Amino acid sequence: MIVDTSVLPTDALTYTDEQFFHLVRNLCGNSSVNLLEILCIRSVQSFLLTDTKDIFSVINFDCDQLEDIKREICFQLQDKSYIIKPGVESSIKYLKELLLTKNNEHITRLKKKVTPPPPPPTRTTSSSST
Repeated sequence: MIVDTSVLPTDALTYTDEQFFHLVRNLCGNSSVNLLEILCIRSVQSFLLTDTKDIFSVINFDCDQLEDIKREICFQLQDKSYIIKPGVESSIKYLKELLLTKNNEHITRLKKKVTPPPPPPTRTTSSSST
């Protein structure tokens, strides 16, 4: 998959709280924002450190506080189990890939700034014999 990080603001990796949720809403929609909010994932860095499987593990917990988000992001099957809606899952995976790519680009730029320039070529002087 080709990931075009130009869709992100240059400072996106620093986003927290409302800036972060605004970014997620624009790229993934309200359901993804609601999911991340309930999981207390409130920043880009927190999101990048959270495994995608852990984000979706919410459907496996038998907890009253999670019922609303389960209904929003999942289909409930006849046996009362849940399956995540494909659009929600792919949006979160895309966001993760997009932000990881942006983070890798940032790290590459930092390494280039830190890498010292090569030393100047050594000069050799020839001595003349008379």
